[in-house]
Amino acid sequence: MIPILYSSSANPKIIAYDNNMGIGRLNDCISAVVTEERNGIYELEIEYPINGEYFDRIECNSWIKAKPYVGGDNQVFRVYRISKPVNGICTVNAEHVSYMLTQAVVKLGDGTTDPPSLTCSQAFTEITAKTIDSRYVNTGTWGFSFTNYKSTNAQSFIMDKARSIREYLLGAEYSILTVYGEGDYLFDNFNVYFSDLADEGTNTRGHDNGVRIQYGKNMTSLKMEESDDNVITDFYPYIVIPKDATSVDAQNRYASEDLSYFGESIIVPNPLAQYYQGCPRVMPLNLKDFEKWKNVETSIGYSIWVGRQDYYDCVNDYIADHPESGAPSRSIDVSFVDLSSTDEYKNIMTLESINLCDIVTVYYPQWNIGVDEKFRVVKTEYNVLEERYNNLTLGAIRKTLK
Repeated sequence: MIPILYSSSANPKIIAYDNNMGIGRLNDCISAVVTEERNGIYELEIEYPINGEYFDRIECNSWIKAKPYVGGDNQVFRVYRISKPVNGICTVNAEHVSYMLTQAVVKLGDGTTDPPSLTCSQAFTEITAKTIDSRYVNTGTWGFSFTNYKSTNAQSFIMDKARSIREYLLGAEYSILTVYGEGDYLFDNFNVYFSDLADEGTNTRGHDNGVRIQYGKNMTSLKMEESDDNVITDFYPYIVIPKDATSVDAQNRYASEDLSYFGESIIVPNPLAQYYQGCPRVMPLNLKDFEKWKNVETSIGYSIWVGRQDYYDCVNDYIADHPESGAPSRSIDVSFVDLSSTDEYKNIMTLESINLCDIVTVYYPQWNIGVDEKFRVVKTEYNVLEERYNNLTLGAIRKTLK
């Protein structure tokens, strides 16, 4: 596809769903690459000659429409940076239209009641209802719609800071991702979808289509990195509660102003990280959010269990939910031939096409990557002009250690 340029004064929502050609096609593109990371960056980078057609019309805040991935609908990107020319060629950087949600501010909760207990779908509704500028939501000028496919229990959803919608979607604190657990976002112009992981639900963004990347079949290059930054050898379980809590074991109470700390002063080893015990890495683990703790919390105070086994139980539950804490993580950059674009495979596109969040099997015995080892696609670099991937980054199928 040849990217299409639109004026900065054009309405991006009309651009997204209209087939008009705007200013025109950027026929002189030297390269055009869309990079998207799972729940992360989503950008377009173009190299364009200064003597190319319409170069003088490319400016910051203008819009470009381009195809983002195999089988995807054209997406709208906003130009935010144009480099100075080098050898007569400029680099144009543009961000996906969903970055507009960075400017959509959500007001605070009323602060008079405890945080509401909301399901994930209800949280999206609450965010939309509290958006100050209505042009960003529903039927507004740039109205975004939000659809949730992830099944969740109700959780306390804290809205104690004025933040943007994008922060509530992807932020590191009190966001949809951190409150309701891992999932995958799909940003499709002005439609935002949130779903379970590919191997954990229905209506998911990613899928396991049985695609196998194998040296000698469709793999052209592979680079693997292994890191043990995520490995935890031991856990220190503790609880922090109000100082005036009731039913407290005095031996395990350490008062500090308005808080009290409770712990057995024990270190619980991680059995998954037994090979790292010579280089200990201890992680403090606050047990207050564990179901075991919630079940003994009362409206008039707190009843604290003090049995050593209770601490072990909570730590073991955490380890079961975070198996990645016991082994190094592996990341793979792989280049391959997309067989869905070849004549031999053109009629079975769903079998060999790969997209972000999909699960693929990698077979590369030279690096002990066996036939059954599966990875999740966590980053794509899509060549817009040639309509193929330049590169994929694969990550192990594990939850992120928080």
